[in-house]
Amino acid sequence: MPVFQSSGGSARVTLGLWALPALVAVLAWLPQWRFRTTPAGLGGGPSGGRPLVKVYRHVLAWQVMGFMGLQSLIYYSALSWLPILLRDRGAGAVHAGGLLALMNLGNAVTALLAPMLAQRARDQRWLIAATVTISAGGLAGLWFAPLAGAPAWTLLLGLGQGAALGLAIYFHRRAGARPGDVPPRCRRSPRGGGYLVATAGPLMVGFLHAVTGTWTTSVLAMLVVIALGGAVGWQAARARTLPQRA
Repeated sequence: MPVFQSSGGSARVTLGLWALPALVAVLAWLPQWRFRTTPAGLGGGPSGGRPLVKVYRHVLAWQVMGFMGLQSLIYYSALSWLPILLRDRGAGAVHAGGLLALMNLGNAVTALLAPMLAQRARDQRWLIAATVTISAGGLAGLWFAPLAGAPAWTLLLGLGQGAALGLAIYFHRRAGARPGDVPPRCRRSPRGGGYLVATAGPLMVGFLHAVTGTWTTSVLAMLVVIALGGAVGWQAARARTLPQRA
């Protein structure tokens, strides 16, 4: 919003700023372009090599995918609609935008911290329970508690979301972490499916708000998704790995 105002209301300038991080990422990636070799032992085709694991045959892969998808669904829904929800509660445009930035700050902190805690914990299920509780508390507080406490509730929601993302990625890597390792292409499959699930989030939240005329139904639906994600994550958190062979 500050950029939009300082540019005289230019949406092109404001949205164009998003191209800068993408440009930096491209420049950072260009030196890697020359490394286009295939690791030995992968493929499983006529030329030999270890066959890829068919992850869709394993319950663990579906659990990991489900947790990734549901936690991402909540994040993208909040990212899309949180400022509008806060505006409808009476927050100013700049205040609402600042709270969205605060949410992402919380995301960054626990997305880095949660995998380190998971690596050191003997049982990651307590981390799932804490993550679900924090996320649900933050989201519920944003809508049902007084607006004056919005910064605290927003930060709490961000901390929960970041922890969920860090744990989801940790579960993906742990599922294949055993001698010989599962091919990286195999490990990516549940992650891609999870993001496909997440695409329904912003549409679902917006549709419920448009139909009911209130954010209460949307928030309650998101709380249900958080609870479902916790149930699936509880299963994905168990110390198991995918097999090495198809």
